Amino acid sequence: MSVSFYRCCLLFILALSLTQVLGCSNRPVRNLASDVSLIQKGETTRQELLTLLGEPDSRRQLAENQEEWLYEEQIAARFQDLPYADRFFKSPGSQRIVVIVQGDQVLDTRYESQSRQDSSWQDDFDWQQTP
Repeated sequence: MSVSFYRCCLLFILALSLTQVLGCSNRPVRNLASDVSLIQKGETTRQELLTLLGEPDSRRQLAENQEEWLYEEQIAARFQDLPYADRFFKSPGSQRIVVIVQGDQVLDTRYESQSRQDSSWQDDFDWQQTP
C-alpha cells in the first residue's frame, strides 16, 4: 500500500471526526422526561418554573387567572444533528410537558411522549383501504 492511500484514509477519518464534533455542539439538549420531575404541583412558583425550564415554547390562556405552558422537543434521530444530514433523517417522535399555571403556582403538570411508530398499527389492516 502506498503512503498516499494511508494519508487519504487519515484525512477522511479526521474529516469525519471533525464533522461529528461540530455537528453535536450547536444546540443545547433538553431532557423533558427528567425535567418534569423537578416541578412540584402546588409548590413550584411561576418564577421557579422559568428558572428550571426557561421560557415555554407556547402559552395559552385557559381562564382569567390560568395559563397553559407548553414545552416541546423533537426526539433527535441518529445522525440527525450532523451537518447537511438532517434532511435525510426524520425525528422518531416528540416529547412535551404541559404545565397549568394558576396565579403564581403550578396547578398541574403532564408529560407526553409520542413516537412515529405509535400509529403504525393503522397500516396493518387492509380494511381501511377502499378499492
